[in-house]
Amino acid sequence: MPLAGVDSVVIPHLSLFNIYLISKLRLNLASVGQLCDSGDYLVIFFLFFCCVQDLQSQKLIGTGRRENGLYILDELKVPVATTAATTTIDLSFFFCLSHSSSSFYLWHSRLGHVLSSRLRFLASTGALGNLQPCDISDYSGCKLAKFYVLPFHRSIFVSSSSFELIHSDVWGPFPVATKEGSRYYISFINDHTRYCWVYLMKRHSEFFEIYTAFRALVKT
Repeated sequence: MPLAGVDSVVIPHLSLFNIYLISKLRLNLASVGQLCDSGDYLVIFFLFFCCVQDLQSQKLIGTGRRENGLYILDELKVPVATTAATTTIDLSFFFCLSHSSSSFYLWHSRLGHVLSSRLRFLASTGALGNLQPCDISDYSGCKLAKFYVLPFHRSIFVSSSSFELIHSDVWGPFPVATKEGSRYYISFINDHTRYCWVYLMKRHSEFFEIYTAFRALVKT
């Protein structure tokens, strides 16, 4: 079939770029491979629906439903490279699912994206109406959406001497303080020897003082 042209589509529920216009094609098809190549996107297919996540902004930019073996997009907003992504999600596809699946996702959303194991427990007690424990599935897309740190790239650097490279991390606040009242800690790891120093802190503001003392220790 001949290619009539290349254009972009920007409407309230859909924004796509580099669209191929083929006049004789009766369906609007989206290439998952081309979508992933156009940016750092994660596409996940489930039994009854699919979703698209922008890994840079950690936002859900697309949702769709499965119908007659095909995944139909209800919402897809691919951000323009020069602007920040502002995404609104149309959840109407929940009501296009089967009754049991629709009830599961509805309760999952109502209870703040609670774990599936908690939903199964509530369903077993009859607290969720007609929802049965067997209707509840593990929603991995929700787990991915809660990630607030992207995976780190694998480092190929190998230190050849002590203190050439030091890894550091500040953690806290912990809900329960130590006997001395500390709720934070900072760690320093020598990349060459893997030796680790851990300092407890009562306040986050103590970081610079501890860092200065550790830096003086390393120099000696």
